[in-house]
Amino acid sequence: MATWLTHLRVAEKVSDQLNITDRSLFFAGSIAPDTDMLSDISHWCTNADKTTCDAQGFYIKYISDILYTEDKDFYWGYYIHLLTDILWHKQKIAPLKHESKDIIKAIKQKWRNVDISFLADCRDFKPLMEIEYAMKYTNKYNKFWLDYYKTGQVKKLVEGIFSNLIISEIGEQSKDAATEAEIEQFIDECVEYIGKKLKEGAK
Repeated sequence: MATWLTHLRVAEKVSDQLNITDRSLFFAGSIAPDTDMLSDISHWCTNADKTTCDAQGFYIKYISDILYTEDKDFYWGYYIHLLTDILWHKQKIAPLKHESKDIIKAIKQKWRNVDISFLADCRDFKPLMEIEYAMKYTNKYNKFWLDYYKTGQVKKLVEGIFSNLIISEIGEQSKDAATEAEIEQFIDECVEYIGKKLKEGAK
């Protein structure tokens, strides 16, 4: 899966293409699939292969035929997450299929370091600020959105991310210009990919 911050960075750029009313719900939705649940369920995929995510099936069930409610912002975020993971696994995970565990571990650590570096440079990153405000001052993340999630499961996920964020900020910051450029390129390509999907009617 893409890192949670990559998902938020994609979601922030895509949000301008959608009629989002509650951005805090949209951004929560954009990281919501990454719970401790089996990925086949949370990511609508087969055998944990996220290139098979049935994003279109999710779109049909939760977005296309539903009149606007505030919950729709959450579902839009969830849908964007699935599309992002499809492209991430095609571009980033599939090419690692024959690499050793040590090499894969080192590459994933580079991706995490990009997140840490980004947060060090962008401490006022709006998606995080909006999620944090909603978590502290509202009860909106306690809702029951999906029949395979428990009530409050999204809140638990968000709290876990912020706990890890605090730990990450303590660690030594490291810069890797090549990997940062690689992630930036992926984000740009992903936003373009999602834009095409939206124009096609989310097919």
